[in-house]
Amino acid sequence: MRPDGRKSVLALAIIFGVFAGFDWKRMPVLARCSLAVSTAFLIAAVTHPGIGLEQLMQNPDGIGYLVAVARALGAATVVCSIAVAARDAVAG
Repeated sequence: MRPDGRKSVLALAIIFGVFAGFDWKRMPVLARCSLAVSTAFLIAAVTHPGIGLEQLMQNPDGIGYLVAVARALGAATVVCSIAVAARDAVAG
């Protein structure tokens, strides 16, 4: 989060890159999905520097639509990753 309350697109790219690193051996498909999301956010951060996620979605161009799809895929990836990690923790 930035001081003005907006989520930085570059920060989200880094976060999903870390998720990809954690899931790479355990869940390769989810790791590749996280890597795709991270790449989409990184492209958005390079093409629209200094813009927050909400500001990017207000006036979407081609990158805005790519980020919208990446947000949905990212949310699904995080939920699946947490669910599998919880299942593995319970199963021992």
